[in-house]
Amino acid sequence: MTYASTEKDPAQLEATREKILDVALSILQESGPEALTSRAIAEDLGVAHMSLFTYFENHAAILRALRERELSKWQAQQQVFEQRATPENIVQVVEDVLRLYIDFAHENPNLYRLTWVMPEFGIESPEEKPTADVEHCWAFGRLASTGYGVRRF
Repeated sequence: MTYASTEKDPAQLEATREKILDVALSILQESGPEALTSRAIAEDLGVAHMSLFTYFENHAAILRALRERELSKWQAQQQVFEQRATPENIVQVVEDVLRLYIDFAHENPNLYRLTWVMPEFGIESPEEKPTADVEHCWAFGRLASTGYGVRRF
C-alpha cells in the first residue's frame, strides 16, 4: 500500500519514492544494514523522518520496496541469461550465472544480505522467504533443464 498525499500527482509520488529508495540503497551499501534507519534516510534527504511515512507505511515497507526493486533488476539479468542459453552454450551460461551470484555477493555484501538473507532484517515473514527462494530456484532450474535436455550436465 502506498501512503501519500493526494496533492501530488502519481509521477511525483513515484519520483519521491524512488528518491527515498536511492538514498536507502546508498546508506545500505556505504554503511551497512545497521545504519539503514528511517532517521538516516530522512537526514540524507533533509526532511523530517516522519515525512517518509507519507510514502511508505513504515520502515519495513521501505526495506521491502528496496528489496523488490533490486530483485527486479536481478530478475531482468536472469532473463538475459535464459535468452542466451542454447544447448550448445548452456555450460558457459550456467557458469556465467553462478559467477554473477558470487561476484554480486562479493561486490555488494550488504545488498546481497538485503535481497537474499532478509529475515535478519525482520521484514520478511517466514511464509515469504520460501516463495522468494523458489523463484530463484525456478530461474536457475530453467537454465539447467536446457543442459539436461542435451546431456551437457
